[in-house]
Amino acid sequence: MKWSELAIIKNLISVKLKYILIAIGLLILIAAFLSIWPIKLIQGIVDLAIYSEESNVNIILIMGVVYLSAQVIMAFLRAAIIYLTSHVQFTVGTVLQSKLYSLLLRTKLEVLEKNNSVEIVNTIIEDTDFIIHNFLEPYARVTFSVVSFVIGLYFMLTINWMLTLMIIPLGLITSLISRSIGIKSSINANKKRKTSQKLWKVFSEGIRGVIPIRIHRVEGDYLAEVSNSSIKYREVGLSQAKINSISYFMASSLYMITIGAILTISAVFVVRGYVTIGGLTAIAMYNHMLVDPLLDILNIQQNIIKLKVSLKRVGRLFDNPTVPINTFLQQKVDCISLRNVSFGYVGEEKIIKNASLDIKGPINIAIVGETGSGKTTLTNIIAGLYQVNSGSVEYFFHNKIVKGIPRISYLVQDGYLFDKSVKENIYMLNPTLSEFQYNRIVESCMLYDVIERHRDTSIGEGGSLLSGGERKRVRLARALAIKDADIYIFDELSSSLDKNMSSKIIDNILNELKEKIVLFIEHNMEIANLMTKTFTVVDGQIMKD
Repeated sequence: MKWSELAIIKNLISVKLKYILIAIGLLILIAAFLSIWPIKLIQGIVDLAIYSEESNVNIILIMGVVYLSAQVIMAFLRAAIIYLTSHVQFTVGTVLQSKLYSLLLRTKLEVLEKNNSVEIVNTIIEDTDFIIHNFLEPYARVTFSVVSFVIGLYFMLTINWMLTLMIIPLGLITSLISRSIGIKSSINANKKRKTSQKLWKVFSEGIRGVIPIRIHRVEGDYLAEVSNSSIKYREVGLSQAKINSISYFMASSLYMITIGAILTISAVFVVRGYVTIGGLTAIAMYNHMLVDPLLDILNIQQNIIKLKVSLKRVGRLFDNPTVPINTFLQQKVDCISLRNVSFGYVGEEKIIKNASLDIKGPINIAIVGETGSGKTTLTNIIAGLYQVNSGSVEYFFHNKIVKGIPRISYLVQDGYLFDKSVKENIYMLNPTLSEFQYNRIVESCMLYDVIERHRDTSIGEGGSLLSGGERKRVRLARALAIKDADIYIFDELSSSLDKNMSSKIIDNILNELKEKIVLFIEHNMEIANLMTKTFTVVDGQIMKD
């Protein structure tokens, strides 16, 4: 399904918000009427004052009170519109961010792996923030401007139709200029967004890759790359500023021209008896009622253009293919069956080719093979992270097939550690872990020394304050915190660990998980030989030892 801008917004608005939107619409109509209607009161007050009759004083006072009341009510209504609009926008924004993150959790892993994480983060943070503040407010202002223009046109015609016909062309010229500037702004907004993404990508990678940059003394080269990206962003930004400047110049010029023309022509019409003094005064005070709405639309259009760009980017995330939401099985799983399974990224060569495999638990298995042979891809399929292109992946318990994806604990090769303490990282995946279970995991993973050094402090983003071996042990402890899993997968567990430590930890794991299905993806054949069975993956195919 292709998500249009309107479809995205409709998907986010609840029934309650629809009623609020209806209320906003009604308030806009009333406020727009009250912003223009007092023109008739001004006209009447001045015309009555010209006759200098005492009997008109009470009427003038009443009309004055009505005028002031209308202004106060109009200001209150506009304030209410601003508040309700903000309420709707922030409510929808909260729903949008939650839906986007929920979507990312269900997006096919192979799609996420092929997308730039910086671009995704920019979309979630920058675009959703812009949508939160602009998805309704510009349209509310446009509606107010359009309604004000229509009402103003009516009242202006009642004063003098010839004067009205002279004012309208200026508004039409403004609209045409607005359209022309809007098209250029739309093109430039897209270009600016892409340039911004590239700049932040360069900055992000420069921070993440600061160690190799320093070691190899290429600071100058990378700084040049940052500078070039920054210069390009500046050029696009200045181009946008140029468009905005032209827009401001045209708006200001047309406004002043309109005022001068209206006052001059109105004065001539008064002399010739076409317009009363009251009409001239009303026009002088409300000369903006036809042109201002058009000028306001010119300014609002820039935000509407940017809003459409942001919604299109969010729509691309909604269009990403997802996997069904499978709740973790309550039944136990004791058998995994792969039949003629093939997998590959779209448009690329198959990584796994017509593979078949049966694993009956409890058992511990080593999956070995050369780098790039497809070992990790195979276990990602077993874990339900990848959806196969062809063939089937099935789970059984007591020889009966069970639906969905079973509870799996998986030590991935480059898993992420959060900027929290060691204990908090472990408890993240199982908040119900008992203190006894936690201490046993810490002992099995030989983590006492690490915890002692970071007892009350975080371990840094991605575990940056730990060594490679320490990070591996913390991630292992986190995987072991899942106590009710039926399948445990450990990808390159022995890497980053010395021989003696990895041997002790693997012994602990095998003792702890002897009633489970345990898969070790290994290069280390000494570790592999400790397992009950070994499968070798060669060029995407499974060879059984």
